[in-house]
Amino acid sequence: MRQESIAAYLAELERLRERGIAVAVAPHSVRACPREWLEELGRYAEAERLPLHVHADEQPREVEECLAEHGLRPIELLADCGCLGERTTVVHATHATGAELDLLRDSGSAICACPTTEADLGDGFLPAIRVLHRGIPLCIGSDSNVRIDPFEEIRELEGIARRQDGRRGVFDTDELWAIGGTNGARALALESWDEIEVDLDHRSLDGVASEHVRAALVAGCGGDVVVSPS
Repeated sequence: MRQESIAAYLAELERLRERGIAVAVAPHSVRACPREWLEELGRYAEAERLPLHVHADEQPREVEECLAEHGLRPIELLADCGCLGERTTVVHATHATGAELDLLRDSGSAICACPTTEADLGDGFLPAIRVLHRGIPLCIGSDSNVRIDPFEEIRELEGIARRQDGRRGVFDTDELWAIGGTNGARALALESWDEIEVDLDHRSLDGVASEHVRAALVAGCGGDVVVSPS
């Protein structure tokens, strides 16, 4: 549902904040919001020190339409509207150019990749190697309710990077663990996630030595290895 005005959207956010609910500013995309809305939301997020999440460079058509309307690519438009910064997470960035990735790096923005959804929609895949070389913080999301499995997302991200670079182990286990955990918490302005409990007797961990469990989790396990809360 789209609010009738930017004032209506911000009023809804304020009502949630008054109830003690943690919020983030989340204009869906440059397709969904007029430029003046993006400018206002960028100012609000900065003034209130709130996370800002926005989809950008997800699909070629989105890029073409943004160029036709604004004369700028999506991430360039976000930069021009004051929407990039250390609390900003750009979702997808699938078709981001090198210049756009530089804007993310220089502003301290992060990228949330959604590899299984991007594959399902035929949108393409993250330029993972160029992101890695620039040191842009990465986290993962689902952007879909067809299948939600963080282990699958980070495994697919590593698979994308391997195809692009022609070698194995582009992201090491600790990096993938951070992409699937710590970096995501930071993108939501959380200090940390709740701990998870892993079923060490799960068939996918059969014969895995304790010192290799973390590597096995990101390399070959699914979400069903996590013990559900009682």
